[in-house]
Amino acid sequence: MAASDIPPTPFLLRVPGLKGDQAANGFNVQSFDWSIEITGPDKPVPPTGQLKRLVDGASPTISAAFALRKTVAVDVTVAVVDSSGSDVLTYLLNDPRVTHHELDAAVGGNARATETVVLSPSHVTITTAQTKRSIVI
Repeated sequence: MAASDIPPTPFLLRVPGLKGDQAANGFNVQSFDWSIEITGPDKPVPPTGQLKRLVDGASPTISAAFALRKTVAVDVTVAVVDSSGSDVLTYLLNDPRVTHHELDAAVGGNARATETVVLSPSHVTITTAQTKRSIVI
């Protein structure tokens, strides 16, 4: 399945400088979720974001960031986009380290392998396009 055969999703991962089978302005994300652990006022725990995406030319860089305990980029964005490609909601992850990386084999005819990536940033800024308001967690 070529990159042009991959149906777009409303979720895009944007990593400055990372190359692979990229959509016009980001990598398609198949699914994602965020976790926030509340441990008390003295021990804030930064949120983590888990996403699943198709394996492509960017996967070795992401895997290496996990193995070397490095950040993927200074700022990484996960954007929710509308049908025109405009951002509706953005999650800006500052200094995200790859704290988990998992490859899932492709099964069946045209299926492609996927990877699950957990990013642990120092903090996340969530911005909505409609209100232009941001919150930092």
